[in-house]
Amino acid sequence: MRTIRLKSSALAFVCTLACVSGIGTSTSARAASGHCTLTWRFTSDRVRVGTPIQVTYTATEVLTHSSLTFEREVGTGHVWKPINTVYLGTVTTTINLPGVPVGAYFYRLLVTTDAHVDYYSVVRRLYSYE
Repeated sequence: MRTIRLKSSALAFVCTLACVSGIGTSTSARAASGHCTLTWRFTSDRVRVGTPIQVTYTATEVLTHSSLTFEREVGTGHVWKPINTVYLGTVTTTINLPGVPVGAYFYRLLVTTDAHVDYYSVVRRLYSYE
């Protein structure tokens, strides 16, 4: 019975940590300091192999010298690899990311200012099929 309590306590801790750190299923991310709001989505979360991936994002109250970096999780080590970096010049825009082979992929977006990561966005899944 004690093992079950420990597991449920660990789960409660992880859920609390996720709420405090802003990890969740929300469609937007907000910096802890309240400076920036970012919303992004895939035009479609299912694409054909090799087809460019359209992403639309909206950034408000972001510092002018900030950049947005799209990352994809790769490998069995679950490492995040930068795919595309956008320097803020427009508030709302649609960009194309490179196509991927067949599979399911996770993407996230970072807001970086002066080589310091301000925050990470919500992680989204993309499916690529033949």
